[in-house]
Amino acid sequence: MADPVTALSIAKDFGVPLFSAVLGAMLAYVPAARLAKKASDEMLARDREQRVETELTEARRAFVKLTLIANTLGSFRQDIEAMIAKATNDGNDHMPLWQRLSTFAGIEDEPAIPFEADELAPFIAARRPDLVDALLLIQRRHMAVVQSLRSFAKLKTELHYMAARYGETTRDESLVSTTRARMPVEVAQEFNLKVDELNLFTKGMREQINDYADYGVEVAALFDVVCQAYFGRGKLPTLAPLGAAS
Repeated sequence: MADPVTALSIAKDFGVPLFSAVLGAMLAYVPAARLAKKASDEMLARDREQRVETELTEARRAFVKLTLIANTLGSFRQDIEAMIAKATNDGNDHMPLWQRLSTFAGIEDEPAIPFEADELAPFIAARRPDLVDALLLIQRRHMAVVQSLRSFAKLKTELHYMAARYGETTRDESLVSTTRARMPVEVAQEFNLKVDELNLFTKGMREQINDYADYGVEVAALFDVVCQAYFGRGKLPTLAPLGAAS
């Protein structure tokens, strides 16, 4: 049978140091856990800040592109309406619409302005796919207008040269050209058909540009609402394209 005194002595020799070690470890764990949680929270905060900054950078790129698109559409509309007003002031409002409009210099080199996936990602994160759809649609509408203006320039130039082959072209003081031609009957029929088609095309083009310029203003307003709600006020400039109400 073990000596009780000896057993007690052994317990003191081994139990007390072991208890002290466990207690010390437990006491040391508390501040270590707090430090680990603080470090984790700081890392998560830095990650959030980096994500927000990345999203802001991409949103700024989208802002610049949308500004270019909306202002280009608004500029096309302003230029067309200015040409029509000038024709009226010059006493030429009796002319068909296609004759009152000039072609746009450099329209063949007008670039596309596509939105990249990274530039649309912030609006997916904001759970606003409606803005993503609107941005994709306005970029397509911009190019549709550009293509219409290119077609107008091509059709008007072809018609002008067709008339010039059978007559003489003069310009008045306001630089409006007039061609007096004597054409064979079959050529005259083809010419008149092309005139009718060009006039219809020009009327449709004017309506298209007006509608798409208005849509550019709507998309700009939606962009501002979404960005202010997601990023906060003042993070991005207010987008005010040509034609927007002040």
